[in-house]
Amino acid sequence: MTKIILALMLSALSLNVFAAKEQSTDEVAKELANPTSALASLHFKFQTRTFEGDLPNADEQQSNSILFQPSMPFPLDNGAKILFRPAIPFYLDTPVFKGADFSDESGIGDSSIDLMYSPKAVDGVSHAFGTYITLPTGDEKIGQGETTTLGPEYYYVKMNPTSAVGLLAFHHWDVAGDVDVSQSTSQIFLVALPGGGWNYGTQPTFTYDWEGEQWTVPLNFNVGRTVQWNERPWKLSVELDYYVEKNEDFGPDWMLTFRISPVVENVMADWF
Repeated sequence: MTKIILALMLSALSLNVFAAKEQSTDEVAKELANPTSALASLHFKFQTRTFEGDLPNADEQQSNSILFQPSMPFPLDNGAKILFRPAIPFYLDTPVFKGADFSDESGIGDSSIDLMYSPKAVDGVSHAFGTYITLPTGDEKIGQGETTTLGPEYYYVKMNPTSAVGLLAFHHWDVAGDVDVSQSTSQIFLVALPGGGWNYGTQPTFTYDWEGEQWTVPLNFNVGRTVQWNERPWKLSVELDYYVEKNEDFGPDWMLTFRISPVVENVMADWF
């Protein structure tokens, strides 16, 4: 899985011509604000988290990670799209509680896949239906690589001239492995598009763990801008989360995310 994703990244970045080249920066910025966009892009998220909790030294812990997530839509002749988004995290260091204290560990995390069908948009409204999958590709030393999960996923997006609003929701259960998983996730996003390639808004991600009966709820703010470098659009953004609800023993307190997203040629678009 990791080798496939890296091959897609390298092949896509090596191309200099793509469908977005004749679009204005504002048009590309609006397309990238739509999760069901036909534009292919590569998302690199550099994330730093701080933690707090009742476990010993919980408040002193911090983690750093990189999430790579290519977005490769497949346009169909009827105006619909197949959305394919694999993702894999790389933990540069993450706290793992062992016995009486934490140790910092690094490694590859479990990969995930969004695979959805999005009918042709009507009056600026898009829907997408599909499945969310996680695969046990992670390292056991960071507490991953043990379970495969599967569940339904849904997107709703309403595009307006200067804004975008929407909802992502999915649930997944364990279907193989040693860990019991039953988790619901939803993300509400409100994005303003004032022009000049800028965007700002909020897109908090709420999670409920049915096994642990635990909510994770952040407050979120993000701001970004789409720019043109060497005739290629890039979306640059920064995002801040503050967690108002999390596990009292050990949970995230703050998370800072820097995102770099180049628009690329969709090397798989002709497969359908």
